[in-house]
Amino acid sequence: MRLRAIILAGLALLAVAAPADATRGRVRALPHSADGRLGEWRGTPTNLAGRVQISRGELIYTDFLYDDYGADRNRAPDSPAFSGDLAGTTGDVRYAGDPARHGYNAADLRELRVAADERSLHLLVALQTMQVADAAVVTVAIDADGDASTGASSWPDGSGLRSAGADHFVTLTGRTGRIVDGAGTARPIRVGADLVENAIEAAVPLDALGPIAPGARLWAAAGVADGAARFETPEGGGPSAYDAAMPGDNDWPYLVDHWGDHRQAVTLASGDVGSFALALDVRALQQRRSRPFRIVPGFYNAIFRSGMDLGEGVDLKQDGAPESGGFAGYPRPNFRSRWQPYGVWIPGAWRSGRRLPLVLWGHPQDFSHNLYRTVTPDSMRHMSEALGAVVFTPLGRGTNSWYLDSSLVDVLEAWRDVRRRFRGDSERTYMGGYSMGGYMSYRLGLLMPDAFARVSLYVGPPAYFHWSPPDPPDSTPEWRIPGFTNLIVDNALNLPYEITHGTGDEFVPISGVLAQVESFRAAGNHYRFHHHHGDEHYSYALSDTIGRRPAAWFAGARRQVAPAEVRYKRYPSMDVPAFGLTFDGAYWVDGMRVRAAPAVDSFGEVWATNHARGGSARRVVPEPETISAPESGVSPGSATGQRVEDGPPLARRNGFEARLHNLSGITFLTERMGLRADRPVVATLRGDGPTTLRLNGGWARRPTATLDGRGAPVTREGDGSIAVTLDLSVRGPHTLRITPR
Repeated sequence: MRLRAIILAGLALLAVAAPADATRGRVRALPHSADGRLGEWRGTPTNLAGRVQISRGELIYTDFLYDDYGADRNRAPDSPAFSGDLAGTTGDVRYAGDPARHGYNAADLRELRVAADERSLHLLVALQTMQVADAAVVTVAIDADGDASTGASSWPDGSGLRSAGADHFVTLTGRTGRIVDGAGTARPIRVGADLVENAIEAAVPLDALGPIAPGARLWAAAGVADGAARFETPEGGGPSAYDAAMPGDNDWPYLVDHWGDHRQAVTLASGDVGSFALALDVRALQQRRSRPFRIVPGFYNAIFRSGMDLGEGVDLKQDGAPESGGFAGYPRPNFRSRWQPYGVWIPGAWRSGRRLPLVLWGHPQDFSHNLYRTVTPDSMRHMSEALGAVVFTPLGRGTNSWYLDSSLVDVLEAWRDVRRRFRGDSERTYMGGYSMGGYMSYRLGLLMPDAFARVSLYVGPPAYFHWSPPDPPDSTPEWRIPGFTNLIVDNALNLPYEITHGTGDEFVPISGVLAQVESFRAAGNHYRFHHHHGDEHYSYALSDTIGRRPAAWFAGARRQVAPAEVRYKRYPSMDVPAFGLTFDGAYWVDGMRVRAAPAVDSFGEVWATNHARGGSARRVVPEPETISAPESGVSPGSATGQRVEDGPPLARRNGFEARLHNLSGITFLTERMGLRADRPVVATLRGDGPTTLRLNGGWARRPTATLDGRGAPVTREGDGSIAVTLDLSVRGPHTLRITPR
């Protein structure tokens, strides 16, 4: 299916709900009330982790997601509780006890908002997971007089934190709220909770704070609530906060920290979060001012609201019964909550409103969307700057979900968000990835070849999850065929691939990669294969040069929208019907319906040539073997491949030819092909059974059609398209003539 159809029609569009991005509608400010109804929050967040802006009188801070690992008490890197041992954390606090309450994620801050009127300071705390209203406790500490020498300093309610100058403390759950002054006097305040938006509202009377100075500040931290709405002490002791509002960026890069929590964890371990202060300009809030955050080049964690409803919390995927076992991982998502992150590099060439190239780059198994900031920062920075491109890495709903099912939808949703937010150029969109991300590059590129200009991948397995020919893929019954990309290599007729692999790869057998490369060659596709004989699975990443080769491969390439020839193989089993994804064509072919699909390996195929725009036939030219320098690896190797050049000219006429296999229906996109609906169209067809051929566009009200000189039924549809019913059972070629009236 074409990119527009998948992203705009196949996906549930990104829901925009208060308090997330409610920026349209009435401009007049609505009165705030701590009732759990969030429509009065009108500001626009940056949705960039660690960043702050004032929008429509709201101070809005966006936090890192899935960084709720607390303090670094053991001064050592730690594996997360969920499946993903190579995506280490710095904090070592872990949820214990009742996952039905906390979902292994209850104290994960997502957003903090502050507004003010003449009577109250209004707070909104949004959490990533909120299965019950009082699973988490949040304290907002306020330095009202802006004087670091006054106040209680140490926070109440068991958080184990301090911040010089803090003189009032607002402690909240979704059920209770209180403000404590520096002398320890407590006063209840009104709260409200929204368990759909995972938000807690509170109204803090200004008279409880006293005069608020121009230099006022605030802090925020979250933890697991005990039965008295206090911070529950984690196993092993230490500060009880799992997550804190941390303005600014993480102190990247750290090889063993993949969740943006290093600076936070070290700070929480000290107990002193004074450096995490947010400026509180109450006058600016009362006057409904805006002070937008300005993006500068560099790396960011962006977040977006997903259209999928997968529940809440973190699935540890440590149940001892993974679908495929061992190193393979398994497709169900780790991360189920509505808001999801991706990593994004912004180049120096970026300007608001300027369209830049876009690179989708997938991460390996057991890593996260931050891998290319922690392990290979120079690679992605180089790629971004060399191409002047926005480079982004979706989390994919997990560290080992293999971009299947909901993980694939996450990629498409993140991609849509990048295009909207950073104005990525759809004509200069590229894709690549490493290991599991290389698998994504095979599968998504071959299912959607018209969405990309070029693809480059490293150590990518052709199958989920293991293939050593001549044996079939070692996979699960559910994904053995739908996850086997070698079956659809034909679809890359117009999408050049660059493949890099090493003989010594201990996880992805070279035999399967060599078979994949041979399929690219036999199909007449444009490809280049770099075979490094001394490299293993991780050596390319550890060299931190993997961005250089793809940058050269991508440079200047534009995607083909209407190539003269189209070849597409459709497997209905590769669709994702649970999320509305149907992969049924590319370029100017769409709506492929497989006539007989009794088995998971049933498919239909089209190979068509368009003559309406003229052009040239393809000529495949083998490239001589060359020495492949050890760039992007540790050993030299060989580079082989073939390229596609213009061959003999195609006679220009108002028609096309197509070979159809096992298709009961197919749509040709008349306008993209350049066919004239006001003139006779002549098509040469070969097939193997009854077929309905549909041509979209503005056709005359009563066109006629003949097949080999005999009348063929024509139906004109309400949108101006026509459908012609044909019997191609007899061995062709057949001549279809459509005549407008």
